[in-house]
Amino acid sequence: MPAWTPPGPPSARPTLIVAAPPAPAPAPAPKPKPHAIAFSNPDFAHLGRHIASAAARRLAMARKGMHAGAPGALIVALGPSVAKPGGLCAVRHYARLGWTIFALKEAVGWLRNRGLPVHYAANMDPGVGEAARTPIWPGVTYCLASSCHPVLFDHVIEHGGKALVYHSACGYTERQTRPGFALDLGNGSEAVVLGNWELSTTSGLAASPIVTGKTSEIEVYQRWFDHGDVVIGGFTVANRALGLAKYMGFERVVMVGTDFGWRVGNGDTYYAGFVKAKPIDDVWMMDHGKVDGTDWKTRPDLLASAIDVARHIKRGHVKVLGDSLAVALSKHPDEYLDRVVKVNA
Repeated sequence: MPAWTPPGPPSARPTLIVAAPPAPAPAPAPKPKPHAIAFSNPDFAHLGRHIASAAARRLAMARKGMHAGAPGALIVALGPSVAKPGGLCAVRHYARLGWTIFALKEAVGWLRNRGLPVHYAANMDPGVGEAARTPIWPGVTYCLASSCHPVLFDHVIEHGGKALVYHSACGYTERQTRPGFALDLGNGSEAVVLGNWELSTTSGLAASPIVTGKTSEIEVYQRWFDHGDVVIGGFTVANRALGLAKYMGFERVVMVGTDFGWRVGNGDTYYAGFVKAKPIDDVWMMDHGKVDGTDWKTRPDLLASAIDVARHIKRGHVKVLGDSLAVALSKHPDEYLDRVVKVNA
């Protein structure tokens, strides 16, 4: 800003300098906000009916420690690395060692068509379309979550398959009216719930509130089944297969085809080439080489699931073969994993 000079003779003209205000310091760049992804089960409203249907069948259930002392379990998933030479060689190696083979969905037929054994298949998805992705092979036991669609149970049983039920955490909460709730209706009037949609008021006021009680998922399982043990972890059936294998007593677990993403530049896609199904949506993410220097493409649910498996790798609970985002993430400290994904129940 130019100086302002008051009028008068030069000798009497003190110069008053009005300085321009200093330029403000540049604002710090805003920290990137984490993406909040809300996962909702598309069949959540029907989960109660799914679970009740599974309970009514009175099928055998997976038991804790039922394979204690076994050599180990190999879980074969559907990531692109499983169909590469190293993936198939790994399956042959562990089959020769006498390990128990778990295969997921289309991997069952892919292995059996190559003369490889499959002892267990595993599924946790509640969608009706899972039956079309579940070929029934003799000698395979199909581990079905109690929340799976009744059509999948019918498909397995009607085609001569052997089903084994387990509980996979799905977030189901049973809601129902219960007698005994005292309600404050205001103006000194109260009501007591007598039963389903029936209540008594102290002043005869007409009122019909919806009063619900909640029964937790575990309590529902304990009431309808022999036990309420629940397998948890991640958002994919691969995570639940790992938890199921551990629950069944396998101390040593190896996973192959659990890529949880794919490399952008080498022609891979979401699934191995033998899988014809399409992903359920098009919500993709790319890390631009931040995890291990080479671009990974993934999805929010796969990323969270990879973090879960990465923690198990770090703790020595599982070994993952092939090119896997979980393996790449496991090389970072826990603080890094905490920053990448935070799951709020």
